[in-house]
Amino acid sequence: MPTDADRSSTGSDNVNASGGNGHLSPEEISVFRAQLLSLRASATGNFSFLTKDSLKPVRPDDEDENSFDHDFALSVAGNEQDLIREIDEAIIRIESNTYGICEMTGKTIPKARLKALPHARYTVEAQSEQERGRFRPRRPS
Repeated sequence: MPTDADRSSTGSDNVNASGGNGHLSPEEISVFRAQLLSLRASATGNFSFLTKDSLKPVRPDDEDENSFDHDFALSVAGNEQDLIREIDEAIIRIESNTYGICEMTGKTIPKARLKALPHARYTVEAQSEQERGRFRPRRPS
């Protein structure tokens, strides 16, 4: 795994001298933060609705149908909870000037990917490798 010194010497360092992310302007960072906060508000509302609705008691005469609906709603709520966690971690990356930098490779995540998935933590290639179990996340330096 390349060190920070290795990345600097090869010209692939993505963090500028002030500690900021070199490929995104402050205005772009601001737009991504706003997108993340909007997504978080939506996911939080969905999660709240799904868990509130799912916690209603199941009537014994409708147990089969209600059980499926209940399990499905809890599954979707779990997905929303995971999304909220990913968004929160992306906001932390913005605050620590590491937003838009792949956590596995240290390479810049393309703006198009961030526009499509503002909470992305990996490049497409690294995500693919991670899903195959070939890479482990970089340890913060």
